[in-house]
Amino acid sequence: MNRTEVILNLKEAHQVFVGYINTLSEESFLAKFEEKWSAGQQLEHLIKSIEPLAQVLGAKTFIASKFGTIDRPAIAYTELIKKYKLALQEGGKAPSQFLPDAVPFNQKGSLSETLLTHVETIIEYTKNYTDEELDSLVLIHPLLGKLTIREMLQFITYHVGHHQHLTMEYLDRKRGA
Repeated sequence: MNRTEVILNLKEAHQVFVGYINTLSEESFLAKFEEKWSAGQQLEHLIKSIEPLAQVLGAKTFIASKFGTIDRPAIAYTELIKKYKLALQEGGKAPSQFLPDAVPFNQKGSLSETLLTHVETIIEYTKNYTDEELDSLVLIHPLLGKLTIREMLQFITYHVGHHQHLTMEYLDRKRGA
């Protein structure tokens, strides 16, 4: 997947999620199924997850000096997702800094805007990377370890869809569907 496709997929996936979140009533936005996160908490988790990326992507030299470059072939998208699902099956959880607090309904709009603003920042920074840099510079994912920037961007595109699916599933289960 080239840089343009990565950017388009990233933007579309987050817009779809925010569009879905914005259709939710107050009751649905706040609903929790068992001990699972509410839709608002899913939204906050996604913000907390991509905020560090939005902050660091503008600093190529920092990334290169802090994390270096990759010394392995690129991970195919399907393999990346398999690796993530396996990490979850083996008990992998979001580290504490990515855990959401309770999210009141009156924050839905501002949090949706925040998520999309972070995505736009990531997109603008990504445009300044060559394909070679996207495939060689490393970032660290808390469950997956060293990923190239391209792999990280592909992961966060998957991640938002994963949390949308969970939100929809939990709401369906809550309603007894």
